Amino acid sequence: MADDVYIFHEVKSSMDASVRDVTHSVTEEALLRGPDDLLVDFGRGFQVFHELVGGCRALHDIGPAVTVFASARFREDHRYIRLAKAVGRRLAEGG
Repeated sequence: MADDVYIFHEVKSSMDASVRDVTHSVTEEALLRGPDDLLVDFGRGFQVFHELVGGCRALHDIGPAVTVFASARFREDHRYIRLAKAVGRRLAEGG
C-alpha cells in the first residue's frame, strides 16, 4: 500500500549463519502476528463485507463496464503502470 509504514528487521537464514534484511509493511506484520480477539476479526470481516456490498450497489446501475487495475506497489513510471493506463485509455476511447 502506498501509505504503509515499513518495518525493517533481520532474520537468520536457516540454511547458514548469514543475516539478511526482510521488509514487511505494518499491515503484513499484523497479519503475520496471528489472529486477534474473535470480535476484532469479526468486525474486520463485517467491514470488508459492508464495503463489498456498497461497491456492488454503486456499480449496479452502470451497466456493462470494464475496470483496469494497476498496483500501488509499482511506481508511476513502471512499464506495467504505463501499460495499464494505455489499455484503460484505449478502452475508454473505444466506448
